[in-house]
Amino acid sequence: MAAIEKLEVELGHPGQVTIRVKRIRGARAYLHQYTTEPPTSETVWMNEGSIKPNFTFRTLKSGVKYWFRIVALGKADQTVYSPVETRIVQ
Repeated sequence: MAAIEKLEVELGHPGQVTIRVKRIRGARAYLHQYTTEPPTSETVWMNEGSIKPNFTFRTLKSGVKYWFRIVALGKADQTVYSPVETRIVQ
């Protein structure tokens, strides 16, 4: 699978954030992830799975800084990670 070069993060209504990447050829599913901690190898990510390359989180806390990423999942345990983006949710 090709690398994910860009993660788009769009702030919506209070507590709402949409994240998206271009569809990845060979991806069978996507994990849409966020965390409230600066990412390290120990970070626990919250996941929402989908067959779509975009997802809207609707119940995030306003005024909190979040880190976002998307993981594309392919056959034979292939995984590709997007860059991490951060936003303060309105």
